[in-house]
Amino acid sequence: MLGRLATLIDTYDWRKRYQAYSAGEAATSRADLGLYTTKKVQYRYRQQGTGTPIVFLADPPITLEAYDALFDVLSPHYTVIVIEAAGMGFSAANTRYGFGFQETHDDLAQCLEAVAGPGAILAFSCAAG
Repeated sequence: MLGRLATLIDTYDWRKRYQAYSAGEAATSRADLGLYTTKKVQYRYRQQGTGTPIVFLADPPITLEAYDALFDVLSPHYTVIVIEAAGMGFSAANTRYGFGFQETHDDLAQCLEAVAGPGAILAFSCAAG
């Protein structure tokens, strides 16, 4: 019951969050920000550089704006991508998302395939890993 309540809180008014995150400061704080939307989640990500993609998953409560130094160091050598997971930072989940392990895996894999493509190096750390 508590899990369902937490899910309802995290997905409450998701349409308004999708709109706010795609039109407000969350979409404009950096020039390299992007959004990718699956059937269940609107992911916010940053992407810079050229070469082999290396993908990081932002560790909450740190948002994408805190990764400037990482981009400065790695983007001359890699295509650096940092994604905020569902319900973290400014990536919003809708009511169809239940935050389960397999569901998260499958949904994030769809985002990775679209944003990073094949052959990406995954550098997921901490709880997000």
